[in-house]
Amino acid sequence: MEILVDSREKNPWSFFPETVTKKKLDCGDYTTSSLLGRYAVERKASSGEIYMNLGRTKNLERFHRELDKLALLESAECVMEFSEADIHSFPENSGIPRFRWPSKYEVAAGKQGGVRIDAWAELRINGRHLTTLISKVNKIIPVVFCGNRRSAENYVFDKFTLLEG
Repeated sequence: MEILVDSREKNPWSFFPETVTKKKLDCGDYTTSSLLGRYAVERKASSGEIYMNLGRTKNLERFHRELDKLALLESAECVMEFSEADIHSFPENSGIPRFRWPSKYEVAAGKQGGVRIDAWAELRINGRHLTTLISKVNKIIPVVFCGNRRSAENYVFDKFTLLEG
């Protein structure tokens, strides 16, 4: 089995000992040479990454274009390397450094000491709202929470094996 990884993927899964080829994929982050154009996986490493895709206006349009492409395939999944509990407790366990979290004052005022605070500190979204946004993604393509990186890689490998039959 030859596994294809999008060339823009920053920290790809290894799928050892399988052959992995980096290639610019039209949609998704992972597929195989025989499933190309029929099945793809979009991977999200943390709740902070999915927040950047869904909770930030400038990235939302691009992410929805990606989802629209994935929806045209026979099958696609959005595989999360974290648990659903990490969404509910957002920004806890999000990968966003604690010093970047806003205080209640910063959220209310949108400023810190008269100076606009940076984008990470402008978290105007909580776990409940992020859960709602992810449920909208789930209506387009299935979302699978795997709990951690290793489980996510194993899940995708098993799915490739099953689909390649």
